[in-house]
Amino acid sequence: MWKWFGVTVVAILISAVVSVTRYDEIHDTEGKGYEVKCVQSNDQSATAPYLVCTIEHSQKTKNGEYQPVWWHVFLAWPEGVTALLLMLTLGAIIWQARETREAAQAALISANAAVAQIEFVKNKERAQLSIEFDPLNLVYDQEADGYPVRFRVILDGTTRATILHESIAAYLADSPGTKRIAWEPLGLPGTFRPESSPFPSVIFIQTDDDVTENERDRERIDLVRSRKLDVYVTGRVLYRDLFDDEWELGIDREWHQWGGWYGGEGQSSGTWAKAGNGKGDYHRKVEKPRKPN
Repeated sequence: MWKWFGVTVVAILISAVVSVTRYDEIHDTEGKGYEVKCVQSNDQSATAPYLVCTIEHSQKTKNGEYQPVWWHVFLAWPEGVTALLLMLTLGAIIWQARETREAAQAALISANAAVAQIEFVKNKERAQLSIEFDPLNLVYDQEADGYPVRFRVILDGTTRATILHESIAAYLADSPGTKRIAWEPLGLPGTFRPESSPFPSVIFIQTDDDVTENERDRERIDLVRSRKLDVYVTGRVLYRDLFDDEWELGIDREWHQWGGWYGGEGQSSGTWAKAGNGKGDYHRKVEKPRKPN
């Protein structure tokens, strides 16, 4: 709108200048603008009648000089018109710079919106892993010769995840991080696809040794039932999604017993919660190191 307004003003101004110049050429206002007026004298003492004549410009005169109206002076003043055109040009440049800036800002907003849309689609489609633990029932598994901790790894999203690293361990302690860990794999497939989710797996509570050996001491298991020891599970899964981003799933859980074991072996009352301050239980994107320039 402002663009066409500026163009219209300039066009009107140029047309006015041309019209005034053409008017001067046609009417020769500098040389033919004077009128001669004669009237008969009323002097009674004159011996013979005579005429009294006056000469004045048709646009009025002052001291015999041509006095055009203000708009004629303005439009016929070359320096003034030039200055006005320069100011209009400067205004057009400022306006154009503002329009360019606004267009650049609009382009930036549009680009950011496009990036956000792409990220939204990627976040919707990308694989995101999480883990859920079954309620803890300390039932001795004779075939595996140990006390199992069962869990499920869940893939949210419609694309695959490539497992780069996996490790997990379960142990007994009175506080987290007080035991040397003997890591074992979660058993996940190398390429974890949506149709494989949820993926069930199981680990066994370890002994106090830093070797992968199942806990078989019933008395120590009874300490969990009496809330003198806790069961901790810690681990880590590193994987890459379809968009070549790497993610890390940190596992650090603690079984909270709610007040004893009721109804005999295998019937518990409690819940899994983040261990300690909860910092070891997370899911985050792995920041790749920047390539040197």
